[in-house]
Amino acid sequence: MEAKVNYARVGLFVVLLGAALLAVILWLGKRESRKAYDHYDVYVRESVTGLSVSAAVKYLGVDVGYLKEMVVDPENPRQLRLTLSVSHDTLVTEETVAFLEFQGLTGVAVVNLSGGSRDAPPLTARPGERYPVIKNVPSLYARLDQAIYRVLNDQSLPQLIDNLNSLALNTRSLTDGENQAALRQLLTETAKIAGNLDRITRRVDAQLPMLLGHLEESSRALREMSIKGVETTALLESLIRRNRAGLEEFTGQTLAEAGLLITELRELTATSKRLAVQLEREPNALIFGKGGRPRGPGE
Repeated sequence: MEAKVNYARVGLFVVLLGAALLAVILWLGKRESRKAYDHYDVYVRESVTGLSVSAAVKYLGVDVGYLKEMVVDPENPRQLRLTLSVSHDTLVTEETVAFLEFQGLTGVAVVNLSGGSRDAPPLTARPGERYPVIKNVPSLYARLDQAIYRVLNDQSLPQLIDNLNSLALNTRSLTDGENQAALRQLLTETAKIAGNLDRITRRVDAQLPMLLGHLEESSRALREMSIKGVETTALLESLIRRNRAGLEEFTGQTLAEAGLLITELRELTATSKRLAVQLEREPNALIFGKGGRPRGPGE
């Protein structure tokens, strides 16, 4: 009898717990249903693998809604139409863009919104649109796929491959015996040059202080010479100013008298030369005087 009472209590507890859980779920559902959403369309032209209805819609990584519908566009079968339910208090402007984002290694995709400033006008539906259309930008995977496609279909790719093959062959040719020897010789000469440069650098570093000292001494001597030259010039100018009167008298009178003296000395020199010539011809003329003129025939 006691065991039956325990089972009854357990059953009653389970029923009450289930009813409470159901009530909480219904209350949360009503609360969620009372939340205001705005609807937007997004047209995409890339694979949406990993994206499903009810997937999260994020604004800069924050949940702001969910994916309400995902169908092929009836007017353009080459693109898909995604209908988003976005919280009414989310700022969606004409600058807002939508793109797919794949999270982690699972490949689960969400729709992410970004862009738009408060100064931009709010996004509204245009004539012929059932909901405002948010601009779509390709996802990271789509951009990578497009880049790879352009590279693979580039007309210059074969030429690039040929150039790479030629480069590989040229590189291989550098590894033969002669080229290896020449390369080793080049490396050896380079090492010698580097060693010589290092020695020259050390020598210059060692002699640089002495050279700088000599230059400093020469510079000091030149400064002293220039100072002495300035001082000498000043002394000469002062001397000339103090003796200007004497110099003028010397140049005006003394030089004239000196000229007369020089003229007389020149005449005296000429007379002395004539006397010396005469004495050389008639040595006794200094004692007996100058001889008379020789007499002619019959005198």
